[in-house]
Amino acid sequence: MPLALLTLVSYAFDLRIYHDIPLDLQSDLLSLSRLFIPSLFALGAAMLIPTSSLPLQLVAVISSYYLLAIFCLKNLPGLFNQPTAWILSSLTSTLVLLPDLDLGHDRRARTPLITIAEILLAFMMPAISLLILSIIIECLGGFIAATFTQNLISTPFSCVIVPIYSLIQALGFNTLLNTIFSFQYNNQYSDAILNSIAIGNLFVLPTTLLTSALFANRKISPFLFFFALIVILTSHNGACISIELSILILFFQGCFFAFSLSSIMVFFVCIYYKLPALTNFFMLYQPDLSIRYIRFLNLEHYYYPVLIFAIVSGCLTQIIFIYFYKFKYIRSYQNQRLSGGKIKLNRQSSPDLYVITLLKVFGCLSNLRSVIRQGRICYIKVNDPNLVSMAQLNKICMRKPRYERNRNVYILDIGDNCAIITEKLSKMIAEISESADNYIPLSQEFIIR
Repeated sequence: MPLALLTLVSYAFDLRIYHDIPLDLQSDLLSLSRLFIPSLFALGAAMLIPTSSLPLQLVAVISSYYLLAIFCLKNLPGLFNQPTAWILSSLTSTLVLLPDLDLGHDRRARTPLITIAEILLAFMMPAISLLILSIIIECLGGFIAATFTQNLISTPFSCVIVPIYSLIQALGFNTLLNTIFSFQYNNQYSDAILNSIAIGNLFVLPTTLLTSALFANRKISPFLFFFALIVILTSHNGACISIELSILILFFQGCFFAFSLSSIMVFFVCIYYKLPALTNFFMLYQPDLSIRYIRFLNLEHYYYPVLIFAIVSGCLTQIIFIYFYKFKYIRSYQNQRLSGGKIKLNRQSSPDLYVITLLKVFGCLSNLRSVIRQGRICYIKVNDPNLVSMAQLNKICMRKPRYERNRNVYILDIGDNCAIITEKLSKMIAEISESADNYIPLSQEFIIR
């Protein structure tokens, strides 16, 4: 919804459209909307992350976003072209406020000094994250300026610039590449780079998401479908495409790889047909993609075969990625069955069977201290890790489980039924703790002599 709202406001206050209001006021309204609306996206993302204090988390995220935005606009005006870096940095404050796995044990022992330190760290973490991100971007900028020379841009190896541009666009840092190409390069390879970036965002990315939505499960499919529709409407908007690419990198890496690979294939097809650029680097997402004067129904040259190829390649590449993942899962499941293990679970196994299996793997119910879910990931804290069978645990998880030795926490990917399984385990642990609290100690044994 914030992305759709940002697109509507960008349309309404577009500086290339004449309005009755003064041009300066129109520009100020557009700038304020592009500062305010992304904060709604950061606020919505913060509400989805589990926390020990929701009011504190929301205040930390929204205040950090505006402080970082104002600081960057005043002191680093040319570094970030889009607000994505402020969103990602402000959301790092939620890492400090994640719920503790001791289920209230530490809350009773928590002192006011620890609470104050936690609050200060929650407000300091975004600034530290933005500093680290700025250093990385400066180093990346120096690498780009030194590497992207005439020897690279005039060869087919310049195809690597297409996924690199998508990556730095996701971070809101595409100004340097735009400047380098605007003033230094103008050949068929630079035209192919321009076309593959523009066509990739306009056609390949929505096709990849729609294909993924068709093959996804019922829970994630509606989100991917509406996400694809939003991308179709917003892929020309710089701030929107930056946030959308960030979502792909964080949550749908397979879609991002399929999108990048398809865009590279579009690059070579553009070279084959020697197509002139649809736009120029100076107008490429600074802040928006300039397609106002492009009439897709009256294109000359061989643009239509390239557009058809972009749609088909995005669809086929995503299907190959999906079936490769399923084939890998089937092979791993067959290996589990051939290994002779007694535990045989798959995605269709009932949650009750999974709970019983987890109790066997962890030794017993009394060995579990707490269970917390985040998405399809389950965090289980144990009393004695020596009772846990890591080999059997590796067989029933969708991915290789991880163990944090300092906190005795196991991080498990237990699939789409994670919410049900976590709820059942939490109720069982709560029943044990209640029975322990209600336990009446017996008096000492009376010895008769």
